[in-house]
Amino acid sequence: MNRVVARADLMTEAQKFAQSVLQGAPGALGQTKRLIEELWSSSVKEDIDLALKYHIQARDSEEAREGIAAFNEKRKPKWVL
Repeated sequence: MNRVVARADLMTEAQKFAQSVLQGAPGALGQTKRLIEELWSSSVKEDIDLALKYHIQARDSEEAREGIAAFNEKRKPKWVL
């Protein structure tokens, strides 16, 4: 997500964004952090292959099923830690 905000509002908006990210599935957030750490150490093709591998794993997870169910049922997801 890209937005332009006034300098005076930057920290407030950054904190709002961080809080919205932290509402995501814990497993997916962890996978994303691992992916970011692993990227850029190889070719673009290898990076894309790695990202695709993580994406497929995430789409086939219990978290994904809970997220979709929560969306369809118009409720907050119940993440299991």
